[in-house]
Amino acid sequence: MASKRDAAIRLLLTRPAEFGRAVGFTRLGTLHNAWIVSMVTGKNDKTLQAHRGSYKTTCVALALAILLILFPNLRLAFMRKTDNDVKEVVAQVRKILEHEITREFVRRIWGVSLKITKATATEINTNLTDDPRGTPQLTGIGMGGSLTGKHFDLIFTDDIVNVQDRVSRAERERTKLIYQELQNIRNRGGRIFNTGTPWHEDDAFSIMPAPERFDCYMTGLISNDELTEIRASMVPSLFAANYELKHIPSEKILFVLSDGQTRRMAARITRRLRLRVNLTGKSMFSASYGMTMSESI
Repeated sequence: MASKRDAAIRLLLTRPAEFGRAVGFTRLGTLHNAWIVSMVTGKNDKTLQAHRGSYKTTCVALALAILLILFPNLRLAFMRKTDNDVKEVVAQVRKILEHEITREFVRRIWGVSLKITKATATEINTNLTDDPRGTPQLTGIGMGGSLTGKHFDLIFTDDIVNVQDRVSRAERERTKLIYQELQNIRNRGGRIFNTGTPWHEDDAFSIMPAPERFDCYMTGLISNDELTEIRASMVPSLFAANYELKHIPSEKILFVLSDGQTRRMAARITRRLRLRVNLTGKSMFSASYGMTMSESI
């Protein structure tokens, strides 16, 4: 019995992608295994940036499920931009826990049948915890939610920087402020793990630990043909931010756009500039992204 227990624990700690594939995430590979191991066993704050479609959020959901199983008395927080975004991932964690393979792991490790004792759109608790605090093992929080009075051992942020931060200076500052507040609700010795993609040179990633980056050319998850199609479907600044994990100033964009794309973008910028001037009497031009923004942004 002890050997089966040790083997189950060892697999979750060292080969979590194998567990992930067993519960349905069949495209996880060696890279994802390393990500999940870092999420579950790491000691220091960390930032992981990876391109869109790299399964980083799937890795976070699996890491949360594994932490709930192996360390049931830890209190975990998961933060995304909106409440709906949070609910999607909390639901995914619940489905992982409800899988029969997960239940078998729990039987081997703890000798009991796993029961979810509390499951809401934003909270999960199981019969594995005996923590007297009575707080859920996992709490999901949107960026509009209150942090007052909350305390957690591990905090995961995922995609708290998004397109809103690209176009709005006020949103960038709000995201930074909320991220800084997380430092106050982390228990002593706790950890914050950040995942996402960058959107602006001055977004909240600028105050996080220096990121470990995995762009679209490093992971091998997207073929050259697929990358060509994706690149053609969006302006270069978006492709650079979401897939190459870098920022392109507007003057460089104009050199790589086709003539038709350049004319259409110029027309959009001109229309927005006129609208802002008409509404406010003054405007501000963002040199980084070719976007006209009012001074209130």
